[in-house]
Amino acid sequence: MEEKDLNTNEEANETKEEKVSEAEISAITPDSYKAPSSDKKKPLFKFRKPKKTNKVKKTETVKTEKTVKEPRPKASLGVLIASIIVSIIVFIGIIGVCGAGYFAYKLCEDMPTLNTEDLVAPDSSIIYDIEGNKIYELGTYLRESITYEEMPNCLIDAFLSIEDSRFFEHIGFDVPRFTMAALVNLQSGDFSQGGSTVTMQLIKNTYYSIESDDESTIAERQGMSGIKRKMQEIVLALQLEANKDVSKKDIIMMYINKINYGNNIRGVQKAAEYYFGKDACELNIGEAAFLAGIINSPNSYNPYNDLEKYDNYYLDENSEYLKNGTERRDEVLDLMYSHGYINETELNLYKSVKLEDLLAGISENFYSVNEKYQSYIDAVIDEVEEMTGESPYKVGMNIYTNMSPYLQELVYDIQNEADYTGIKFPNEQCQSAIVLMDNQDGSVHAIGGGRGEIDSARKFNRATSAYLNPGSSIKPIVDYALAIEKLGWATSHTITDMPYYFYGGNILVANYDGNYYGDMLMTEALGRSQNTPAAQTLAAVVDEIGEEAVIDYLNSIGFKFDYEDFDLQFAIGGSTCLVTPMQMAGAHAMFMNGGRYIAPHTIDHIEYVKDREDYVADTTGTQIISDATAFMVAYLEYYNMYGNYSSLMWYCKRDYPLYGKTGTTDWADAGEEYGIPTGATKDSWLVMQTNKYTISCWTGYDQLEKGAYFTNAEYQENTKSKIVAKILDELETHYYGEYDPYKEMTMPDSVTEFTHVKGAYPYAAPGGGYETVTGYIAKSALEAHPLISVSEALAIAEQNRKYVVGGVVNLNGSYDGNVVTVGFDLGVGENGFCTGVCDISTTNYEDETTHASGRIWFPHWNTIYTGTSSPPFHFTVSVNGTRVAEGDTMDQGFAVEAPGGSEVTVCVEGPCIVIPVS
Repeated sequence: MEEKDLNTNEEANETKEEKVSEAEISAITPDSYKAPSSDKKKPLFKFRKPKKTNKVKKTETVKTEKTVKEPRPKASLGVLIASIIVSIIVFIGIIGVCGAGYFAYKLCEDMPTLNTEDLVAPDSSIIYDIEGNKIYELGTYLRESITYEEMPNCLIDAFLSIEDSRFFEHIGFDVPRFTMAALVNLQSGDFSQGGSTVTMQLIKNTYYSIESDDESTIAERQGMSGIKRKMQEIVLALQLEANKDVSKKDIIMMYINKINYGNNIRGVQKAAEYYFGKDACELNIGEAAFLAGIINSPNSYNPYNDLEKYDNYYLDENSEYLKNGTERRDEVLDLMYSHGYINETELNLYKSVKLEDLLAGISENFYSVNEKYQSYIDAVIDEVEEMTGESPYKVGMNIYTNMSPYLQELVYDIQNEADYTGIKFPNEQCQSAIVLMDNQDGSVHAIGGGRGEIDSARKFNRATSAYLNPGSSIKPIVDYALAIEKLGWATSHTITDMPYYFYGGNILVANYDGNYYGDMLMTEALGRSQNTPAAQTLAAVVDEIGEEAVIDYLNSIGFKFDYEDFDLQFAIGGSTCLVTPMQMAGAHAMFMNGGRYIAPHTIDHIEYVKDREDYVADTTGTQIISDATAFMVAYLEYYNMYGNYSSLMWYCKRDYPLYGKTGTTDWADAGEEYGIPTGATKDSWLVMQTNKYTISCWTGYDQLEKGAYFTNAEYQENTKSKIVAKILDELETHYYGEYDPYKEMTMPDSVTEFTHVKGAYPYAAPGGGYETVTGYIAKSALEAHPLISVSEALAIAEQNRKYVVGGVVNLNGSYDGNVVTVGFDLGVGENGFCTGVCDISTTNYEDETTHASGRIWFPHWNTIYTGTSSPPFHFTVSVNGTRVAEGDTMDQGFAVEAPGGSEVTVCVEGPCIVIPVS
């Protein structure tokens, strides 16, 4: 397109001859004529080089004799008067020049520095789904810049007619136009009257405009402040037009792309879409005239302002705003005719068209987002700001996300109990958060931020922002992964479920059912979700690597903890261990991905509207744990699913491999004043994985209030598992052919399967008739600590012997001063001895004793020792406080010699008696 030149009538007549035909006019199509142009620019200023002057050398003052000069003859009165007048005029001129210079200096002393990049308004940002479809446009203002060549001639003509008819002639400041406006302004003291060129208005809208949703107001309009602002606009406009890198076309293009067209619409492209449902390049003369006119007062001329009064979204022809908009359009058409841009036929034709017949009407999707997508979009915006350090509201971006519309709508429908999902929540208070991600590349396909209608953007998103205690769902991550990685434990490692105090203090670790079950393999410990094995495991890890290393590990896989947050209650997801469902999804996904942690991400990539480097999400990740550890933890989660431990997970079982872990937390006694029973369940988690997808699901309560807990019946309804099962089925059905959940994990070369004596650690090679178990272990761990012999294992166990309480009862005896004779009975149990119902005692630092069923020291005689009906009984004999005998007996009675003394004490497996001297 050529620039418009309004100098001569001949050129205007030439323009007229190039107009479209009447048939085209009647169709109201975009005009295609071109106006003459002038690209020539005159320099604004000529700078003179300073004249060279001879420096005067400093000389000494020479004193001379004072002489008396002869007086001059007196001048006539007329000459004297004339001289005085000339002197006054010169003096006033000098003062005026100096004053004007100083005044101009003061006006411009805090003037903004012109930067041409400031003149280019930022486009709004657009968010796309995984299929490349636009799902939302965001920004404080909606704008999409177009080039000068994409603007139809009629649009440029309309703007020049109403805004700046001599635009292509002046140098940024139009003296005649400004003078006329200045006279009016000086009378009123209000500098709101015209006089500004397009260049000055571009400067004003860039550096002096205060934006609001509907109007753009100009700072400092009144009095001297107004004069100061206007002076600075002029100076900056002159600077801009003097810039050889910026053409007239550039200036008017930037202006039309920047200005306010009503509501939050900025720039002509969005205005064309908003009012007429078309691209700017398709605008006809009448539409262009309306858009050029509305910028003078967008709120007053916007015909949509009356729509909210009508339910049917049809415009009332008597609307005040519609009348204003029509009159303003016609005013622009008159000026276009006056300046020779259109002829009389065109003028009458476009005036005759009703504005309401051209308007597209406000689209329901122009501002609002599909409510079902809002949680995902909120997460996208947060991620953009975190990853780029820039706001998509202020910097134009095309944001390509990983959101699957199908899965996102499914998750929303699940949370809001759509009939087809079959999901029902216990009550309205019960909340939910869901994250569905591809564990192979970290892409998040759906987010459920919470139940209830989402009536606005940026609401609380529980999936990304709710920091909750994860309960047992954290155990594979923090306990067993680190034990395998740092301690070299095998999946068949024996851990004893027994009463255990954190740090040996007075905080007793309790299991969910209040019971303890003695020795168990790691697979069973996770399957039963027992707390004391988890706590002991993390304690062993901390002893090896320290607390800070544990926090460093957790933060490397997406969590956000400070060192002071840590305590051993992290082992069971309690205390200050607070995580989000999104973080849990990413951490669990690591086990399905060979130990590589890939941060969950909603964004695939970002293309900036302005020239800057695009952002691409990391889909490779970082190796955090070995592939051996990852495989073994995944195996634990698989065993957890198919080991028949948790009835709550049975609902999710399918005939393909699944890997999962549940978790629960309770209110303890904090809810008593609200009628919540002590220990009532608050949070219920399930993180489930296939070979491709990870589903992190939380159900629970936001705050402590009446009714904010799961009753036993509600908990058994197992809402979380039903949610996950529904998603699993939809994944398989919807992605059939692209997704094969039946493919099992492949054991890496870094893992080996081995058999060892059950309960012995360090691991002992089979032998001696002891029971053996088979499990997985990292080859590097086995190489570092080869299997030891049974005899070596027994020697180590002997040093760590502990006692069974309840196995020996009715202890009695006699002492004749030389021989101690002792007898006892056995506690209840198979073969006359406890097998699975023995009491294991543990004592904290306050000598408080608790009990558990099972036995805690190797070898676990009553199950793995062969050849006897019961294990040997360990005894000690002390005389007058000095131990004189110690040993084992296979019988329920024994006799030993002891030196004479006044007091003999005998202990057998814990119980002790004092035998008097006979």
